[in-house]
Amino acid sequence: MSLIKVKGSSITGDLPAISGANLTGITTGKILQAVQSKPDSGQSSLTTGMVEYTGGNVSITPSATSSKVLIMITGSLMVGRNGQSQTHGSGRTHIYRDSTDIDIHCECGQNYGSMGSSSSWADHGITFNNVGLDSPNTTSSVTYKLYFRGGGSLQGYVPMGGHITFTALEIAA
Repeated sequence: MSLIKVKGSSITGDLPAISGANLTGITTGKILQAVQSKPDSGQSSLTTGMVEYTGGNVSITPSATSSKVLIMITGSLMVGRNGQSQTHGSGRTHIYRDSTDIDIHCECGQNYGSMGSSSSWADHGITFNNVGLDSPNTTSSVTYKLYFRGGGSLQGYVPMGGHITFTALEIAA
C-alpha cells in the first residue's frame, strides 16, 4: 500500500497510473508534435568547407513562438583517405535551421590505420549524433538541414542508402 503525505494530509491506498491524458494542468514540457524523415540518398564532397546534404531534411511548424524544437540528426559518414601520409580520418557535421548554423555540431571520428601504398584509398565509417534544443521563435515553417565535411583534405560522404534520420520534436515552453 502506498502512503503519500501532502501538506500534512495522508493519502493511502493504491494509486492510479498517471498518463498523458491525466496531465491537463501541465503547460510546459509537453511534446506537441513529432516529425521524422529518413532519406535514402548518398552524397560526396571533396571540399574542406561545410556542404549541405541535399538528400533530405526535416521541416516543422511550431504552434507558438515560445516553443522549443528538440532536433536530432543521426547517421553515418564515410571518410576517404587518399595517401599514406594521411593516417587518420575525421568528419564534422552541423545542423542548420534554414540558412543559419545553430551551433549544434559533432566532430566525428579520428580513425587511425595504415595504408598499403600511397595510391590506396581507405574508407572509414563514422557515426554521428547531432542533438540539441533550438528556439526558432516563430510560428512559420522551419527546415533543419545537415551540413558535413571530411577532416582536412579528406573526402567526406554520406554512403548510398543514406543511413540518416532527421527528427524534430516541438516542445511547449
